Amino acid sequence: MMDAGFGLSAFGHTDKGLFRQNNEDYFAIFHDLFIVADGLGGHNAGEVASKLAVETIAHKIESMRLKITEGQEELKDNIQSIIKETSQHIYETSLKSPQQKGMGTTIASLWIRNNQFTAFHVGDSRIYRYRNGMLTLMTNDHANEVSVDEDQLGRIRRRYLTQAIGTSIECEARVISEDLEPMDRFIVCSDGLTDYVTTKEMELLLLKNNDAKEATHALINAALSRGGRDNITAIVLNISIPTKSASDL
Repeated sequence: MMDAGFGLSAFGHTDKGLFRQNNEDYFAIFHDLFIVADGLGGHNAGEVASKLAVETIAHKIESMRLKITEGQEELKDNIQSIIKETSQHIYETSLKSPQQKGMGTTIASLWIRNNQFTAFHVGDSRIYRYRNGMLTLMTNDHANEVSVDEDQLGRIRRRYLTQAIGTSIECEARVISEDLEPMDRFIVCSDGLTDYVTTKEMELLLLKNNDAKEATHALINAALSRGGRDNITAIVLNISIPTKSASDL
């Protein structure tokens, strides 16, 4: 539950897809913090990096939570510091094991507080907002691609990440904060979803599935139906105005 009259419901799920032997995606829901990570690296290094990133970021935000009294710019600066510290931690961890050398992860996170959302990400995991029947991409991939034509979804595309957590000591997140509106909905997801399902298709699936759990499964099933060669992870978050009980009247 959120403050000042907003309510919140969320559901997340991950699937290893139809071709991968293991799942290097990792996600977590912490009350008002929603994180998806997509690990990079050989062997099991990707799944190590994604889990470590999510847990480290969540721990650092939890430690910072009670101290937050600053404005948006200071909040963004604090988030940037958390991302850099997390990247350094994963980078230094990777140097301790040959099997984990070069590991890294993307991250997409949504933090709901004070009737605002703060979205921050590194790499090509994404955050979308659904408002007034329209789905809008709120993030901007740290990536160069051969093709970004949505007609090519489902085909193998070459993507070059320009930023990832843990692949170097330096890492900079993109951070945005905006006011919430009643009935806002959000998708936080890995590229295993967005490589196979278009923005318009996701919009229609949210329209057809009001429940967060049903919407999440519908999105992942759509990616699987297209071939699902990658791990697929999605969190759907619904903002609402709670119905007043008799005791509130």
